[in-house]
Amino acid sequence: MTKYTILVPTWNERESLPLVVWFVHQTCVERGVNYELVIVEDNSSDGSLQVAQKLQSIYGRDHILIVARKAKLGLLSAYMDGLGKATGDYIVVLNANLTDHVRRNEQQKTQADIVIGTRFGTDHFGIQGWSITQRLICCIENAIGDFVFNLSLNDYTSNYRYFHTFFFNTLINH
Repeated sequence: MTKYTILVPTWNERESLPLVVWFVHQTCVERGVNYELVIVEDNSSDGSLQVAQKLQSIYGRDHILIVARKAKLGLLSAYMDGLGKATGDYIVVLNANLTDHVRRNEQQKTQADIVIGTRFGTDHFGIQGWSITQRLICCIENAIGDFVFNLSLNDYTSNYRYFHTFFFNTLINH
């Protein structure tokens, strides 16, 4: 059976982490998906690690793996450290800050090595509650990404990505 690793980097996500884990668990159980959730915790000051540990005791060590890091080391190294724990055939990178909604991101039925999600659907679900400054920064970042890369993406700043594990490993380690 195909297994999915959901990689969730966290930093000060104590309040949102239980909801993200619940959504992932419910979605996977409803669809009969074999999954593990790898939480990469970047030494949060708000108790996120303790929340992750409590969630692990609730959902089990077979579904929740924790990588506790000693400092805030950034996303790329979080991906690398999470990949070290991942055992899935596919990797899904998911924000813990609720800017990506698990139910909105349907499992991709494709042979592609990478699928990139967007927060900019017709209802703009992923950017609800954003300040004007956050929206402006995101628009500028996307305009720069479009100008530099010209890849026909709607959302260069989205962290919701779905990878074949071999491709993700190759991408991260080169």
